[in-house]
Amino acid sequence: MLGIASALMLLAWSAAAHADIRICNHAGEKIWVAMAAYQSGRWISSGWYGHENGTCRTLVKGRPTNTRYYFHVQGESGKRWGGPNRFCVEPNDAFTIERAEEISWCEPRPFFCRWTADGPREEIVVTPGYAGLHESRCDI
Repeated sequence: MLGIASALMLLAWSAAAHADIRICNHAGEKIWVAMAAYQSGRWISSGWYGHENGTCRTLVKGRPTNTRYYFHVQGESGKRWGGPNRFCVEPNDAFTIERAEEISWCEPRPFFCRWTADGPREEIVVTPGYAGLHESRCDI
């Protein structure tokens, strides 16, 4: 009996250790995603990660290393999903921007936050009516 309990605990720990953060597109159109996170003492934003309608994509592989991640989504139609936090993006090309919170020199976009300290959320589902899921404990 102890062996089964130990095996189940190991299986649960292993699943948590390999949890991913994924974005699933059910918006009815192609979307592009930008994300921002605090890494090595600075905010870094990156994008654009394309998703066809009806697909999912893993953006953070394995157990998240941050307590929060920020996302901005743009649809092919021009629709945007965001939140109250603003980070720099490169509007027309793939990008990685260090010090992305210093918005005085760039074209900032609104980002919503996903809190991961309580355990990662497996999926962020983007739908036509999705207004962004901002969690107030993410405020920076």
